[in-house]
Amino acid sequence: MGPVRTAKYVTPGDKRLGESIKPFIKESNTILLGNHGVVCYGPDLEDAYYKLEIVDAYARILLLTKQLGSVRPLGATEMSELLDLKKRIGFSDPRTEPGASMSCSGSDL
Repeated sequence: MGPVRTAKYVTPGDKRLGESIKPFIKESNTILLGNHGVVCYGPDLEDAYYKLEIVDAYARILLLTKQLGSVRPLGATEMSELLDLKKRIGFSDPRTEPGASMSCSGSDL
């Protein structure tokens, strides 16, 4: 899935909503809309829906984790191992494409 970015809040139905996500379109296929919800896209509806389900599950896990204590993001080695596993089992990820930065942060899925 790659990085999930957050766009600033814009009033629902406002033309600026599209402008708020425009900076993230090339780098992310999943964008959180400030105080709204999520925009996901892919080659087809099923792919976009799959991304939405992943974000929803991840958000629930983060919420529960924060309620139980604190979130411990994976380290660089752990993230690298997970990205390698994704590649081996056939899942693409923008972070593993040639020329991509392997840096990962807490907002990366």
